[in-house]
Amino acid sequence: MYKTCKDLENSLYVAPNEIRACCKRFFYEGKMRGDAKLLDINGNQSPKVSDIKKARQKVFDEIQENKNEDCKGCVFLREVKEKPNINSNISYLSVEHHSVCNLRCTYCSEIYWGGKRSKYNVVEFITYLSENRTLDNCDQVVWGGGEPTLDKSFEQISIDKTLVGEKYKLLSENLEVIITFMDERPISVELPKNVICTVESTDAVVKGQTAASSYKPAKLDNGINTTVPPFIESGEKIILDTRTLEYVKKVNS
Repeated sequence: MYKTCKDLENSLYVAPNEIRACCKRFFYEGKMRGDAKLLDINGNQSPKVSDIKKARQKVFDEIQENKNEDCKGCVFLREVKEKPNINSNISYLSVEHHSVCNLRCTYCSEIYWGGKRSKYNVVEFITYLSENRTLDNCDQVVWGGGEPTLDKSFEQISIDKTLVGEKYKLLSENLEVIITFMDERPISVELPKNVICTVESTDAVVKGQTAASSYKPAKLDNGINTTVPPFIESGEKIILDTRTLEYVKKVNS
């Protein structure tokens, strides 16, 4: 019988200063274990596929002899009759190569407040794995660790204003849009159906005027000009239809 697990056979975890087979953690015999390490990365040189295969084989052999401290007592280990192929292509890739974050979320760990940066070029490493067909069967990619956009290698896309016209004024930080590409070039941008805007200026409320009365001009905080019902005042938030740039309704505070 052989002891093995799915992670050892098919997973790869890219950490700031090491490559792991898993990120599971557990206590056994009074000690925190898990995070099964394959390789340390001491310099800026990315590991080779052959290095990863040798490391997997070493961990597997140590597990059979109950000598691997990371995996000792792990409930995810299973016994199989036939010797598994622990160097098959990767089907699960977890990218958690840095733990740098500029936020202070109360539910998160302090290790991300400052955090670690990778000692090697992760983009080059993953590209190398892909070119060597190691990721041909990879159907799951997970991004963990710190804030992705703080990584210098994080891909940013420049979009010409002409793709959205005046509606570019509706674009804001963290707004989710759908971008259509052709030959790796963005050719269209689809905004969400509605966005929330603040009325920067509009005429004062006229006593006796109702919603059924004619709308009045209003300038929004993003520079868009539209019309709003007479009861809308400056400083109030409204929902705007991104397709027509028309007022939809007032946002109740």
